[in-house]
Amino acid sequence: MRQRMDKGPIPQDLVLKWMLQVSVALHYLHQQHLVHRDIKPDNIFIDENDNAIVGDLGLLSNRFMAGTVAGDFKYMAREVVKSQTSETPSYDSRVDVYSLGVVMAELLLGKKPPVDPFSDVEQPIPYKDGVPNELIDIC
Repeated sequence: MRQRMDKGPIPQDLVLKWMLQVSVALHYLHQQHLVHRDIKPDNIFIDENDNAIVGDLGLLSNRFMAGTVAGDFKYMAREVVKSQTSETPSYDSRVDVYSLGVVMAELLLGKKPPVDPFSDVEQPIPYKDGVPNELIDIC
């Protein structure tokens, strides 16, 4: 996906297709009580038919391992960062959903959105004109 993003803007219909495909893959992992923990464009591969495939399962963890810090801070949910200092560190599959929202925002913006997992303050994401409110709500 990263290589495709580097070539220029991705049409919204393709963004939706990819996000649906990644969501289905994540749903399957989550049903197996697994958390990917490293969802980012570099770990989503696009095949010759424009299908998105979730890869790099090296940080995959079961629900009992969740709580360790793993993944790319640029796409990481606050819960993961906070788990590092918590007395009983834990998080769940929702951290993958958060990361996927950041990826979708990046696809719609054409650049990484201003999110900071170390801050408790959410910064508004400056979406371009023409991005439907429904897509912004999903992100």
